[in-house]
Amino acid sequence: MTKNNSKLLTHNSQLLTLNLIILLSILTLGFKCNKSKKSESAEAEVDTLTTVDSLTLLIENKQTELLELDSIIKLKRDSLSQRETELITREQALDKASQKIDLTLKHSSAKLSKIYETMEPSKSASVMDSLPDENVVKLLLSMKERSSARILEVLPPDRAARITQKIMRVKNE
Repeated sequence: MTKNNSKLLTHNSQLLTLNLIILLSILTLGFKCNKSKKSESAEAEVDTLTTVDSLTLLIENKQTELLELDSIIKLKRDSLSQRETELITREQALDKASQKIDLTLKHSSAKLSKIYETMEPSKSASVMDSLPDENVVKLLLSMKERSSARILEVLPPDRAARITQKIMRVKNE
């Protein structure tokens, strides 16, 4: 439950208790007035006492219900707090794993780019021609400019243009 729901529940329970107390007071006053009238019968007094006792019992039951609801709310809050802590811990672990993967990919990309740089541009281009554009962009960006230029020269013109546009977008980001 949210804080607003909890506050609303507490406010409603206070209003209910207050209403029951007022009702009990009115009945008690009515009982006293009835008692002062000598024309009232003893039977009416017993009925009034029974009503007051019933209302008192009802108030006590409602107070017990409210206490039980408060306990349930506390348990739910504790559970939510525990889940939130678990989620934060998991999120931190995922962030660490993601950083580790990114670092590994950077190292792999750097190694691959060095391998492609040592190859003849035409052979590098023929291999890169079968790779997705995003991979070629990453490789070319991690190479020396001169090596990247030589490979782009050998790639088909439409592919070289498309890759060049993607490299420009990456550099502008």
